[in-house]
Amino acid sequence: MVAYEFLTQLTDTEAVIIPQEYARKLPKGAPVRVILLVDEIVQGEEAIQEAPIELASLEEIVARIQRMGPNPQSITPGGGKLAEKLRDSLT
Repeated sequence: MVAYEFLTQLTDTEAVIIPQEYARKLPKGAPVRVILLVDEIVQGEEAIQEAPIELASLEEIVARIQRMGPNPQSITPGGGKLAEKLRDSLT
C-alpha cells in the first residue's frame, strides 16, 4: 500500500474532498483504506449536542449489505497458478 497525507474538510454533504494531485494518482474504482484523524475536543470547549443516533443491529447491517447485491467493480478476474488450479479442479 502507498500512503498519502493531506489536510481536508468535510463538505456540507459529508463528503471528504481528495486534492486533485492525489486523486489523479488513484486508479478509478480502486479500493482505498481511509483513516480519519481529527482534533479532540479540549476540556472547556462546548460540545455540540446532537440527538443520539440509533445504531442498527449487526443482523440489520448484514441484511442491508445482502440486499445491495454484488458490485461488478469489486469483482476482478483471477490470474496466475491459483486460478488455473481452481479452474482445473472443477472440470
